Amino acid sequence: MVDRESDTYSCECAMFEHMGILCRHALKVMVHVGVCRIPSHYILKRWSRDARDVLPDHLKCYQKDSD
Repeated sequence: MVDRESDTYSCECAMFEHMGILCRHALKVMVHVGVCRIPSHYILKRWSRDARDVLPDHLKCYQKDSD
């Protein structure tokens, strides 16, 4: 399902809803309709560089950029 107005894409496999990763079906539809950039609401914080700032205290010592 595609809603161009709200820029949302959904699939029966529900991979984004379960794992937070867009499925190949949704990506292929984006390519087909000419989307050049993945909409920002599909890039979850846990898959970005900013995810490091939400580490639990007992894991912060393993950050390469920690003091």
